[in-house]
Amino acid sequence: MKTYKFLLLLNFAGLTMLFCPPVIAGNTIQISQDYFNNLGVTLGKLEPAKQIPILTAPAKVVIPSTQEYIVSASQAGLITKLNVAMGDNVKKGEVLAQLNSPDLLSMQRLYLKAVSEMQLGSFAYQRDKKLVEEGVIAERRWQETRSQYNAFVSEVSEHKQLLEIAGMTGSEIDRLGKTHQLSSQLNVHSPISGVVMERMAVAGERIDILAPLYRIANLNELWLEINIPQERVGNIKVGDQVLVENTQFAQKSLY
Repeated sequence: MKTYKFLLLLNFAGLTMLFCPPVIAGNTIQISQDYFNNLGVTLGKLEPAKQIPILTAPAKVVIPSTQEYIVSASQAGLITKLNVAMGDNVKKGEVLAQLNSPDLLSMQRLYLKAVSEMQLGSFAYQRDKKLVEEGVIAERRWQETRSQYNAFVSEVSEHKQLLEIAGMTGSEIDRLGKTHQLSSQLNVHSPISGVVMERMAVAGERIDILAPLYRIANLNELWLEINIPQERVGNIKVGDQVLVENTQFAQKSLY
């Protein structure tokens, strides 16, 4: 029993020497540099505070409304392919999705018909123009031919604009005019360069016109919505500095 107490006393003394610095006379404790390093203590000079926090308020990051776009289907049809997913970076004009739209075939057919009529009207326009200059035909006939040709040109322009509204690009419309090959495939292009924030449709789904497909945002510019209590609003003024303290919880300090 005595041996047990003696060993216990030695163990307690050893632990005391291990965790406590040596004590010197005069109630002065000297701590070695190793203890400072282990405790993470650093020494420095006191400096006056230049900024004092007015308040700490929660906040959230929001996207400006001018930098966020909803990409919708310009025509009704069947979604055959979705090329991007949520979180992907996209460039302006990139093909986001492909649709199979029967209505697009009818619009292309009407456009090609209008182009054909304009070409025939162009021949008559050039012929009567030459004849009126030579005095062979009357001025009235020339005016009628010119008026009819202008109507053909306007109709072609109208159908071309309808195809552009439907989602076809200028190069795709020019290719249609050269090849005369109809296609029901409609490519949906990105209106801006940004990040896909949300996908609102799935492949194989039949959608109506103007159905939303993607939500895309330009993240180069972001805003902070800071929730400040009503009774503290009077302490805040334009020009105060905002310091981000914790980006994970969006907590901000105002100075």
